Amino acid sequence: MIQNHEDNVLIDKCLNENKEAFAELVDKYKKPIVNLAYRMTWNIDDANDIAQDTFLNAYKNLRQFNRKYSFFSWIYTICQNRCKDVLKKKKLATVSTDDPLKVKENEISYDIPDTSLNPEKMIVQKETMREMFEAINSLPGKYQEVITLRHIQDLSYEEIAEILYLSVSNVKTRIHRARKILQIKLRKILID
Repeated sequence: MIQNHEDNVLIDKCLNENKEAFAELVDKYKKPIVNLAYRMTWNIDDANDIAQDTFLNAYKNLRQFNRKYSFFSWIYTICQNRCKDVLKKKKLATVSTDDPLKVKENEISYDIPDTSLNPEKMIVQKETMREMFEAINSLPGKYQEVITLRHIQDLSYEEIAEILYLSVSNVKTRIHRARKILQIKLRKILID
């Protein structure tokens, strides 16, 4: 299994009541944890709250951390479970960005900010990214999970296997199947 000596040293310091050591762990892993929470909830406020809950939960339960796993995979799993809890509570409603959102008989249009010299390319790129994320989000949970971990979080097969408690070959199989499904779903984008 993946082990990180530096993290283990910081964990030992935390267990000896050194709060600065835990702050170092938070600084080291905050970005990927917030990113995971955001990709699962699509809400930055929820993502920040979930990340805070994740680190608080990790701190409170640090004595139960199993050193045969990496600290990152442990907090990643905590975050993933917290996201699932939040989504279950919210029963997340989706809104199409293709159609205007009607609020009290007024239409709200979606403005795309001009951040480049070529607005047409920017619009195409944003639309492509939106379609890709929609395709990923439409995958069955076990495939969405591995694709997100591999291609959005940029984790290795071994790290994914550790987080999901699967064999590396099972992770590779799931990723292969997920890519096949995505290829079919995204064929329109790839042809254009």
